[in-house]
Amino acid sequence: MWKLLENIGLGLFVNALYSVFTSNINIAVIVTMSASVVIMSVSIYFQRR
Repeated sequence: MWKLLENIGLGLFVNALYSVFTSNINIAVIVTMSASVVIMSVSIYFQRR
């Protein structure tokens, strides 16, 4: 389950990063990127705990 959450977070991060690279920066992209980092961090923490 944690690996699935990590992959979902990575997918969200890649989508948000694509928006940043295409100069489409708005609050939704920043929130999505921040949420994806939090999701990946939590899943990696619980995998290694």
